[in-house]
Amino acid sequence: FVSQIQGDERISQDVAAQVSVAVAPGIDFVSADQVEAAAKQAGLDEATTAALLDDYETAQIQALKTGLLGAAVLALISLAFTRDLPHGPPGVPTTAPPTTVDA
Repeated sequence: FVSQIQGDERISQDVAAQVSVAVAPGIDFVSADQVEAAAKQAGLDEATTAALLDDYETAQIQALKTGLLGAAVLALISLAFTRDLPHGPPGVPTTAPPTTVDA
């Protein structure tokens, strides 16, 4: 998010620097409405607020896609370890018991 803002021509370097300082203490997930309200409360003009909001929403979507991709990769990797799991319903032997022949 911060790198998008710093590279966005619609946002001044002063505003980008302030945003960088504001998000540096930690990773907070807030709604786009909260970002818009904070930008307006900070006195940013409408164009800068729209650009900031656009970059934030893009960053949220990118983070979601990355997280889902990571979860999918982990799920696929975990399939390699399920080979030895039982294949039948519980309580049913997987192999037939040996038969004895009475002579």
